[in-house]
Amino acid sequence: MPRSIKYALFALVIFAIIFFITMLGTQSVRDIGGLSPTESEYMPDEKANGEESEDSGPTPKSSGSMKPKKRITVRDFLVAGEKEGSGYSLYSYLLFKVPPTEETQGKYTALLAAFLQKVSAAAKVEKYVERKYLNVTYLPVNRRIPVGFENYGNAQKVNWILDNYNYARARVICAAIPGELSNGPFIYSVQNPDYLGSEEPAHFILQDMARAPSHLCGLWLDKFLKQAAREEFWQRDKMFELTINLRTAVAALAGGVESVTHSMDWWQGKMDQWIWVDKLVASNQ
Repeated sequence: MPRSIKYALFALVIFAIIFFITMLGTQSVRDIGGLSPTESEYMPDEKANGEESEDSGPTPKSSGSMKPKKRITVRDFLVAGEKEGSGYSLYSYLLFKVPPTEETQGKYTALLAAFLQKVSAAAKVEKYVERKYLNVTYLPVNRRIPVGFENYGNAQKVNWILDNYNYARARVICAAIPGELSNGPFIYSVQNPDYLGSEEPAHFILQDMARAPSHLCGLWLDKFLKQAAREEFWQRDKMFELTINLRTAVAALAGGVESVTHSMDWWQGKMDQWIWVDKLVASNQ
């Protein structure tokens, strides 16, 4: 049996295992808490150009009328020279240690696009929910977002973030993370924003997405949102984590199969050329 077919059959078996685990443990991403609990209510409104945006005026004081059962993840920008806001339940950071390369551009773009789609702006959610129920996830940037940013299309938002991302500040935060780090990207969460403190945090989340392929960045982000929603946020969902790891492994395997297939096609072409040349030489003798 050709090796490429063996790889394909093995991949099908892994897919079947993943499907079984997913169906056994979950009914949907929302059932397992993969997305922010109130994502549908707090997704940014689509507004026509010229209308007032989230960042065009002061944020109304939270009424505190809603008390969600799970911690809600929101997003905000950590502008150079400024500190984090006070009173949040959890502080998270989406971190890129280095600017994107040709190899990582797709992953950076996919991760930011999923983040913007799945996580609502803090200013919008804080109109209804107190900060003590929120996990604020910061993007370090060099300057303030432009007026009307929330009215931009997703691609335009992603481009602005990549053009204005504060890699220096991200590396400072990465330097405070316990343990050895890959090149990321990462999401890091702590209860206290004093990440440069001398003491290692008792509890934290470190989501290392170095292995995540671009098309699975949204699923890896769901894993973070699910974990951050928990009261004991440092506790991991091992079943969901296993599903993600299996899907990531299958994606890597699929890439290997594609590479092997291309290589085999190339060598088959070369062999055909050599056979044709041998036949041509033999016929002329």
